[in-house]
Amino acid sequence: MKRITLYFWLISFFFFLLSFYFFIFKNTLIDVNIYDTYYVILNSHLSLLLALVYTATSIIYTLISIKKIALISWLTKTHSIISITIVPLFFIGYFILNNNVESEFPLFDDSQNLKLFLIGMGILFLLTQFILIINIVFSTSISLKLKARN
Repeated sequence: MKRITLYFWLISFFFFLLSFYFFIFKNTLIDVNIYDTYYVILNSHLSLLLALVYTATSIIYTLISIKKIALISWLTKTHSIISITIVPLFFIGYFILNNNVESEFPLFDDSQNLKLFLIGMGILFLLTQFILIINIVFSTSISLKLKARN
């Protein structure tokens, strides 16, 4: 459990550094067009949001370790593996798809694959965080039932 917590702390520190880098040196953004709505997100804001999510996750794992709550092993492994591997997959996919996008008409943005990739990775990341919530709820209910029997 301590190693998983350490990984989440390292990833959150990485995202904090990345958000400062984007804020100070590069003012780049991600734009997503869904039907008639156009969302513009600065990379520094996205990195800061991810840093906060990973920090909250590492705080939760730290508190669980302190309280000595036994989590369901396969749910913890699933959450950790997906949450940790989604970071490099996101950046690799983003840079590959962002560099391959060339519009045939300059006024028409045909980067639909990049947008679908970003939305898909975001949805996968959010669903993965629900695995942690489900794990905590089931683990605490199981531990409360065991304490009630004794």
